[in-house]
Amino acid sequence: MSDIDNLIDFLKEKNVWRDLKLTKKEFKKSLEISMNDEAKGLVADAFRNNPCLENLHSEDKISQEEMKTIMKYAVNRIYYWLWLKENSMFLYNMHLKLTHLIYSDRWDNPDIDVEKELQKNKDVDELAAKFLICKATHNKKNKEGTK
Repeated sequence: MSDIDNLIDFLKEKNVWRDLKLTKKEFKKSLEISMNDEAKGLVADAFRNNPCLENLHSEDKISQEEMKTIMKYAVNRIYYWLWLKENSMFLYNMHLKLTHLIYSDRWDNPDIDVEKELQKNKDVDELAAKFLICKATHNKKNKEGTK
């Protein structure tokens, strides 16, 4: 069973699948993420939501305009990396290796327990499902409006 099938089963259990009035194909299409969305989402999760950065911002040590400039730069760089990975794995690997050797070779390794993080995010699953329902419904209405 695919992840999409599992999500559809979850939505059926929550009695919301029939309200979507989407085919499986339409639903799958509504879940697609653009490289723009991916870059922005990664920056928001890994960088923007950093408590240290947020404290600096909330204490007015970084203005709203400066924060916007920092985030724009980060999104552009992440987009660049995603584009390289999708279009030239050789350049991606070479550039990543050089960047690592020059800047981050002596940094600490990640110390995250991924399974623990996934457990913490279980509460988010239902919220994510609700969001996906809204997004799919919105996409369907927009599609019908352009006919």
